[in-house]
Amino acid sequence: MKTKHLIIITALLASIAPFKAGAQFAIGTRHGIAISTLSKPGDLYDNDNLTTSYTGGLFVTIPMAKKLSLQPEINNICKGRRDEIDLSGNSQETTYTYDYLQIPIMARYTMGLGSNMKPSLFFNAGPYSSLLLKTDNHLSNGDELPASQVKKDSNTPDFGIVLGGGIILPVNKVKIQLDLRYDLGLTKLDNQPSDYRTKSLSLAAGIMF
Repeated sequence: MKTKHLIIITALLASIAPFKAGAQFAIGTRHGIAISTLSKPGDLYDNDNLTTSYTGGLFVTIPMAKKLSLQPEINNICKGRRDEIDLSGNSQETTYTYDYLQIPIMARYTMGLGSNMKPSLFFNAGPYSSLLLKTDNHLSNGDELPASQVKKDSNTPDFGIVLGGGIILPVNKVKIQLDLRYDLGLTKLDNQPSDYRTKSLSLAAGIMF
């Protein structure tokens, strides 16, 4: 299963090669914080069951038109949920986390706010595919959940959409980028109710070269 999805991811990245040969590519990094939960697709947030984690990776912007670019990325992001479960008549807090290697491929629209050396705004949106690297399910005291509560060897990938935007700040010969984005998963999760999907809001900063 993992091999199959690695092939899919590789094919998606390879598909960008024919576009705009010789265009001015930009390469950048992202480092930030992701706030996530697992809930029904119609619930855009869930303030009582959030988890926080580091997220970061690399991206490339490939010009397609004057203000439009293609933006493939490769990121690490951990999504999860805190919950209460009943174990032998006692309610205990449990944390479920899913560590992904996420590959978004987004369209990016950039809007300048002045001359070339002035800040600019951008908006991006597109699909993502995520390869599940590992899961972690444990109680608040650090103990793992009983085997009867979890499915072992989970490797289900996650597919979804990304919506976001941010600002680019030129500083000397590089550009500082700040971006805010929302991820909405579309794939059923192991060890969760059948209608639960991943959701995350992330804030990241990086440098474009």
